[in-house]
Amino acid sequence: MSMNSTPIDSSSTNTRQEAAIMLDCQALTRTYSEGPQDLTVLDKLNLQVRAGERVAIVGSSGSGKTTLLNLLGGLIAPVKAAS
Repeated sequence: MSMNSTPIDSSSTNTRQEAAIMLDCQALTRTYSEGPQDLTVLDKLNLQVRAGERVAIVGSSGSGKTTLLNLLGGLIAPVKAAS
């Protein structure tokens, strides 16, 4: 199998620094209760995505991909850290 790649325009290398932040998560944590124990799926995750960036969420089964997407979409709430 062959793959074609498109060269990156060197003039756009500074675009990331100048682009607006579209998504910014800091210390995102989600824990589920499993009987007497708590299972931490996401632990203090930091994520920043700027306009024009492409992001792939990759991981093994049970690593928290769907939980992250549900949090980012507002379908579930993160755990609030104690002050």
